Amino acid sequence: ALGIGANTAVFSAIDAILLRPMPFPQGDELVQIGQFDPRVKNSETHVAPVRVEDWSRMNSTFQAITGFYTEDVSETSGALPEKTTRAWVATGFFRVWGIRPALGRAFVPEEEHVGGPPVAVISDRLWRQRFAANPDAIGKTLRVDGRAFSVVGIMPASFLFPDRDVDLWSPVPG
Repeated sequence: ALGIGANTAVFSAIDAILLRPMPFPQGDELVQIGQFDPRVKNSETHVAPVRVEDWSRMNSTFQAITGFYTEDVSETSGALPEKTTRAWVATGFFRVWGIRPALGRAFVPEEEHVGGPPVAVISDRLWRQRFAANPDAIGKTLRVDGRAFSVVGIMPASFLFPDRDVDLWSPVPG
């Protein structure tokens, strides 16, 4: 019984990690790229947004390149402040993943530049918690770290990237 249990656990892990396709259209075409400093042992550093933009501009191999980083923020639109996780995303983030918001839209080029309007796409979970799943949430304002962000889209409940805790995505000004 112990051997069967261990075998089942190992197969479940291999199935989830290696065999099951990613939950994105053409997930088998997605790759992760990064930068490595050979002078530093085990150096996996974050890639600056400006570097991602450079790689994207000079790219001749991939269909598109995008990036993201996450941070914990205070969302203060409700009666009480709430800790939430925001993903700052580079140009074309949702297009690369092949996912469209369930309601509203993704970011437009004017919003992905320095000085562009502060906008956010929110998770299905935040939409249900903060706006009681009201479709009129599009165009409403969220206060995040003292700034007002207009909600332009709501992601499908199945989109849990870059991790399950992310409840809003905003464009990194390019």
